Amino acid sequence: MKAAFRVKVAGQNISAKLNPILIDISVNDRAGQSSDSASIRLDDTGGRLVMPQPRDPIEIALGWENTGVGVVFVGVVDEVRASGSRSEGRVVSISAKGMDTRGKSKQGQRQHFDDTTIGDAMKKAGQSAGLSVSVDSSLASIKRPYIALDDESFVAFGERMAREVGGTFKIVGDQAILAKRNSGQSVGGQALPSVTAAWGQNLHSYDITPILGRPVEKQALARWYDPKAAKWQKETADTGTDGGQTIKPAVYAEADQDRAKEQAGSDAAESDRRSGEGSVTIEGNIAAQPEGVCIVSGCRPGVDGSYRIEGVSHSYSRGSGFVTTLELGQPKGEAGKDSRGKKKTAGDSGGDDDFALPADPELG
Repeated sequence: MKAAFRVKVAGQNISAKLNPILIDISVNDRAGQSSDSASIRLDDTGGRLVMPQPRDPIEIALGWENTGVGVVFVGVVDEVRASGSRSEGRVVSISAKGMDTRGKSKQGQRQHFDDTTIGDAMKKAGQSAGLSVSVDSSLASIKRPYIALDDESFVAFGERMAREVGGTFKIVGDQAILAKRNSGQSVGGQALPSVTAAWGQNLHSYDITPILGRPVEKQALARWYDPKAAKWQKETADTGTDGGQTIKPAVYAEADQDRAKEQAGSDAAESDRRSGEGSVTIEGNIAAQPEGVCIVSGCRPGVDGSYRIEGVSHSYSRGSGFVTTLELGQPKGEAGKDSRGKKKTAGDSGGDDDFALPADPELG
């Protein structure tokens, strides 16, 4: 199969013009906390390329000639850099962001909302930033007696709300999204597609630690002060991580019981997310999305299993074609479990058979 691409700038398809001078394309998409980014490097021999302007809308699609291409990035041109040397020639590098870094989303706001839901507050603050907002229904309905932005940008506000209620916040073009973390669903409630990374099929390489040490917790805990009982109370939430024994306390006390429940749930989801880590590189797959699931198979017992996708990086070049690298977390299923050699037989002193050496007939 031959890899294919499509690039639109300011609404115009410039793929045919880029084809003879394209060096490579890279796209990085992460589960919130940072803006999606993309870069395009072009051979600028002779200075023929007309440089795009910052804030020009840009859309990148990748795929394969026999199956078609799909959009993997929507955003705006952020910077254009030209470089050159006698040894390497001339190159123009176009960098783009999923959000307009010159827009009102980074401007501080001073407003407050009384007795309202997170969904309504997010939409009103987003409107002031010139953005439309979509919030997962389970998060949008959470009610707060008081929500305020005190010279806080909409980006910072969205990230703060995500930390407090267990969400993932990001801006794509003129759309802001607050999705439920670890749900495996889009904001609209549709299940995100799963992708596979299978040894001997589409898997190029893997580097995985299925179970980490320090981040593994049994529960998360948040405290709040009960004025009626005149004492501190606590709320806990299970992480769902196998092997957890300790309890992770929240850094700060919360204002009331509801806030404590939300914070404990958020911390529990994050702890489970960080219980394992790794990365896989597979044949280019535009179905891979942050918050979706990657099924790793054929590597080895203890590594094979399902993982939450933390980040997606697509790379296209003339030399290497189209590959996708996935950052992984939240191991589930058989990930981290290798039960071989655990069964004991009569006369067995224990230990793992995996590491037992065969008997030497000469030594007995």
